[in-house]
Formats: sequence, C-alpha cells, structure tokens
Amino acid sequence: NVEIGALKPETMESIPKQHFQYIGALAEATGTEVSFHAPLLDPSGFRQNRWSEEQRSEVEHQIASVLDRVAGINEGREHKQAIPVVLHSGGPDTLAQIFDKKLGTAEEPGVRVLFAIDQERGEIVPLQHEEKIYPDPHGKGIKKELFDVHRKLRSLNHNKWDDDQLSIFGLQQQQRDVMHAYHKKSDQLLQLEKECEWMEKTNMLQDPSSQHDFQLKKIELEGIKSDIHALRAHDSSLSSHIHSQLSEQFHKMHQWSKKDPQSVDAMKKIQERWDEHAHVKHQLVESFQRMDSDTSLSSEKKREQALAFQTQLMDVQARQEKELLAGLSHMDAPERFIPVNDFAKEQAAKTAANALAEAYKKHGDATPFLAMENFFANAPLARADDLRAAIENGRQKLANKLVTEQGLNKKKANEVAERLLGATWDMGHIFMIRQAGLSTEEAQKLVVKETERIKPVLKHVHITDNFGFHDSHLAPGMSDVPINEVMEELEKTGFAGIAVEESGGFINEYKEASYPYALEHLRMPLFTEDSGAFYSGGSHQQSMQPGYRTNYVELPQQHFNLYGSSFSSLPRELGGQVGGERSRFSGAPNQ
Repeated sequence: NVEIGALKPETMESIPKQHFQYIGALAEATGTEVSFHAPLLDPSGFRQNRWSEEQRSEVEHQIASVLDRVAGINEGREHKQAIPVVLHSGGPDTLAQIFDKKLGTAEEPGVRVLFAIDQERGEIVPLQHEEKIYPDPHGKGIKKELFDVHRKLRSLNHNKWDDDQLSIFGLQQQQRDVMHAYHKKSDQLLQLEKECEWMEKTNMLQDPSSQHDFQLKKIELEGIKSDIHALRAHDSSLSSHIHSQLSEQFHKMHQWSKKDPQSVDAMKKIQERWDEHAHVKHQLVESFQRMDSDTSLSSEKKREQALAFQTQLMDVQARQEKELLAGLSHMDAPERFIPVNDFAKEQAAKTAANALAEAYKKHGDATPFLAMENFFANAPLARADDLRAAIENGRQKLANKLVTEQGLNKKKANEVAERLLGATWDMGHIFMIRQAGLSTEEAQKLVVKETERIKPVLKHVHITDNFGFHDSHLAPGMSDVPINEVMEELEKTGFAGIAVEESGGFINEYKEASYPYALEHLRMPLFTEDSGAFYSGGSHQQSMQPGYRTNYVELPQQHFNLYGSSFSSLPRELGGQVGGERSRFSGAPNQ
C-alpha cells in the first residue's frame, strides 16, 4: 500500500482530478493499493480557538470534495479497492485537555487543564486545576480548597446562568417601579377627570377664577395622560426585553439542560403554566374588545374599564414572566459550557456523516471510506474511548441519513455506515501522552491498552516512532513507541486493515530511506535482487547485507526541497530508477 495526500488544504485544491485517475492507473499496473491522507481539517469546525457552524459546514463540504476526488482513483480500474481516506480527528491548533500523571495514575492520568467550549459564543475557555486559599468563614484561619477542572466547569455554568437571571431580575424591578408609577398616575387621571366633569356640570366655569382653575386642571390632565402614555411605552419596552431574555433562557434550558426525566418534566410544567397565562391574556383582550364596541357604555365608563384592562394585562404579564423565571431558576443550570472533547464527539460525527452521505449518493458502493485519525494526545478525540464514541455516533447518524434520505433499508444502511466510517490509529500520536509525566514504560503500557479499546472501530494504522514529546516521525525502532506490541495486540483479533509506515521526519532529516529500518524492526523478511530472504539478527549495520543499501536509488536534494517527505527513495525492486542513462528495465528481454 502507498499512502499519498496533501496535508495543506491549498495544496489539495491545486491537484487536478486527472492526477487521481493516473494514480489509479499506476496502482492497477503495479498491483498496488492506495490510501489517501486528507488535508489537516478539523471535522468539528474549530479554527484558531473558536467554533462556528459556518466553519464546520465549510469543512464538511471540503471533506465531501476530497472523497469525491479520491473516488477518481477507482475510475477505469478493473480491480477496484476500498480506498481509505485518513482524516485527523482534530486540528493542529485546538486543545481539549492537558493531562498530568500527578493528578491521576500512570494507567489514567488526571487533567491539569480542561478546555471548555461556550456553546453560545463559540469561544474556548481553559479551566485550570488549582488549590485556592482564602480566610475561613468561621474564623479558623486560612482555608485551602481544591478546585479541579470539573468543579470549575460546574461553577462556570452556574455563574453564567445566575448572571442571566440577575439581568432579568433587574429588568423586572424596573418594570415594577414603572407599574407603581402607572397605577399612581391612573388614579390621578381618574380623579382629575371627575373634577373637570363636576366643574362643567355645576356651571362653575361662569366664574373667572373657576375658569382659570379649570384650565390649569386641563393642562395637568394632559400632562398626566402624556406621562401615562410614556409609562405604557416604557413598560412595553421592558416587557419586550424581559420576554426576549426569558425566551432565550427557555431556549438555553431546552437546548443544553440534562435530558433526564425530571428535567424534561419540569420543562413541560413550565411550558404549561406559560400557556395558561397566555390564555388568560387572550381572554382579557377579547373582553376589552367587547367592552369597547358596546355602545351602551358611557365614555367615562369605557375610560375606567380601559385603565382597569391595562392594569390587569400588565399584572398577568408580570405573573407569567415571574413564574417562568422561578421555574427555570429551580432547575439545574444548563450546560452552556461543555468539554471540547464532548462537543467534538457530536460535531465531528455530524461532519463525517453528512460528507459520507453526500459521497455515497454519488458513488454508491465505490465511495472511499473515512478513517478518522487520533491526533496529538492533548487534542480533541485523541484518546481511544473518545474517538470510538465519535465514530459510533457518526455511523448512527450516517445510517439514519441513508434510510431517510436515500431509501436504504435499515440493515443495509447500518452495513454501509460501518464500512464507510472507522478509525486510523496513529501509535506515535497516542504515545505523546508521555508528556503527562509518564515514564517510557508507563506510556508504552498505556498505548497498548488504548489500542485494545480502539480495535472495534479500527480500519487503518499509522506506524511511526518518537520519544513522546514531539511527533518526530522517526523510522520504527529508533525511539520508544511500542510498535511491535501494538501490532501484536491488533493481530489478536485478526486486524485486516492497512498498516502504513510514516517516517517522513527521518527521511527529511537524514535523506535516507526508512524501509530497511522498518522491515528490520518489524521482524519481517528482507529480499534483495542479489540474495534470498533473511531476518535481522542484531544491529542494523550487522544485519543489513551491503548489497541491500546499494539497491536504493537516492533522489537528489532538490526533490526533498520541493516535495518534502511525500517523496522518498525507492528500492530498485519496487520501481526505483537506476542512475545514469540506463532504464530500470535494462537487461530485460525488451531492451
């Protein structure tokens, strides 16, 4: 198998579609299978420590485009293959957690820093494990209290929820003040209207002084009406703000609250009480409309009832809002902030399912399969359980889409989803959990255990070596990744996927092919043109026959400058070009 790819998205976009068809033709001619490494795209939609649905959707379309073009490798091939498309499960600039052995064990390191996503704003917030010191409330000196990352996350959610409620409480207090002033002005209005009517009926206006008083009362009356109008407008504005914020609170609780039966029942009761108050308000409006159209009522009576209606409506509105806020405040705070890892499980699954569904609609059973790769140990979905959960979630979403949108039966849809979505296990990436303070031996044991957990969804493997602190991509056997132990663990369940050796770092640094080292470390037989098979039996220099290294045709430095690790030297037996003017077919009957 040869794994090709373009890690930079802009490089991927510059590759003509004919190149994929040519790759397929070369693979067909040489009996080679191909896997493809997709660009470094974050399937969850994170970019520069922010998230948005627009970013996630853009990545989804990019992945669908990659799948579409990679499918071109099978065009015209007699022997079509299931082509793996490797996609990193996280982006290079997004962290989910920072592990620390001191806060846990060698078998399961604790979390020193947890990164949480604000689902409302799309911002990532780091939560640091720390011990806080403050005066004891009972006067017993200094008190120390431990705040781990999970306690901080709960506190953050509660504090933000309380802040939202305090904002509404402040608006409600303003509204109560407005209503108090409205009631006071309404009483003054009714009293002045009665005094003016009494003065008109008793002929008091014939007296010049009474006329002057009457005019003053009329002026005062108009001022009060203006005040009442302004108070109504202010109340309406406050009601609109309160209603908007309460609706937002209800939405947050509905969207981010725990979905346990108790919370669901509480939300149902809140909705029922809201609807009851809405029905009362509707009845009040209908009653006012009937009164206003009643010609038998005097103008004075209508004014009194209009003021009474406004008062009742405002009171019902206030009770409705108060009960909604009280109901929400008695529930646990919604989980507006959640761990980046949990968020990534849902968003990456959504992206993968949507992209694969689009590809399957066009290519059917010839659709390349997506193999999501664990990234660095502190990145999202880096651990086996998290990556496995995302893949299983994605498979379920994909199967549902295939049933509802493309008409597959449930059994077929589940089979297709399981075939099209799986994991790539990069043993070098998971070994970087050694940064948590693990010893080499502890990290090696943890990697083997993590391998056991990912096996049920595993389709592809990357073999690479490092010392646990940098993704150096050394050749197998040159550092500390337990490569053979991982492969032995996979062989227990008959792993039938592709294992790709990734040693680009070594090739770039030393300008030397990594194949001999890889084959030797993996205890595989080596063949050359000049001798039969043999096995390694010591150090590399002792076990490698002199003729084997001379059969590697080194590419010039310019190739490394232009293409990096994507191009390496090939042994003549695998198609490497012989130097000078001779072709690699020199000496064959057709020459």
